[in-house]
Amino acid sequence: MSAIQIVILVGSILIALAIVLAVLIVWLRRKSSAARTRLSAELAIEPPIRGPEAGVYRGSTGSYPQVAGNGQIALTQRRLIFRKAVGVGVDVPLAAINGVRTAKSFNRSVVGGRIHLVVQTRAGEVAYFVSNTEEWADSTVRSGSRSPRTHTCAASPSSPVTWSLSPINDY
Repeated sequence: MSAIQIVILVGSILIALAIVLAVLIVWLRRKSSAARTRLSAELAIEPPIRGPEAGVYRGSTGSYPQVAGNGQIALTQRRLIFRKAVGVGVDVPLAAINGVRTAKSFNRSVVGGRIHLVVQTRAGEVAYFVSNTEEWADSTVRSGSRSPRTHTCAASPSSPVTWSLSPINDY
């Protein structure tokens, strides 16, 4: 095989890979846009307390989906909603939340110093990467404090402070 044939072969492979990558990027952007649209429709009926914003679902140790994925996260008065760009969405009812904590690792996984928001439920733990983990933890604890159980949240992975909130009886 001559040098020109090798250059043409390598160039053809690179062009084919570029086309496949471009198609994949367009498809992922459409799926992500559709997920945002679905979440917006849900939030029109059930207004958010926090979010929606971009986040990463890190999986679950219980009966919630195990597969991680990028998507949109929002907190309402009834549930913590996550809509993946590709795959099944995850809804955690606030009534099912037993606690919230932050952690450097989740399910034996550490990712580049990022901190997980870990939501503890009767069905197991569910973890997310969000833009401000401590604010999300605080919002989730405060929103769930209407249920008759105690919620705890580790304020920081470097200085684990745990606190509990009493139920608010405002109904």
